[in-house]
Amino acid sequence: PLAPVAGGYLKITNEGKTPDRLLGGSTEFAQKVEIHESSVESGVARMRPLVNGLTIKAGETVELAPGRTHVMFIKPSRSLKENERFAATLNFERAGSVKVEFVVQGMAAQSP
Repeated sequence: PLAPVAGGYLKITNEGKTPDRLLGGSTEFAQKVEIHESSVESGVARMRPLVNGLTIKAGETVELAPGRTHVMFIKPSRSLKENERFAATLNFERAGSVKVEFVVQGMAAQSP
């Protein structure tokens, strides 16, 4: 069945000399692409959008992973199938638009 959201995971390295910020993105298969942060407070898991984006320091690699910061695809237009690939564009404050490709993995997948 069509899920209301899907999560995206990847590693991002800022090879520049100044910090950059991941602001969001776009893809044809979802209405909206946001950056979300997961946390556990008093034993309750919470997820919230990072409205100011995710800062990536110069020379730093940030891993977006399950249970942590991740890409959230809001209102997908169709179901995704295991091993399917789809294109997305990530929007950065300094680097601008960066095209990426995601590979669909099942919920039990261990690595991004």
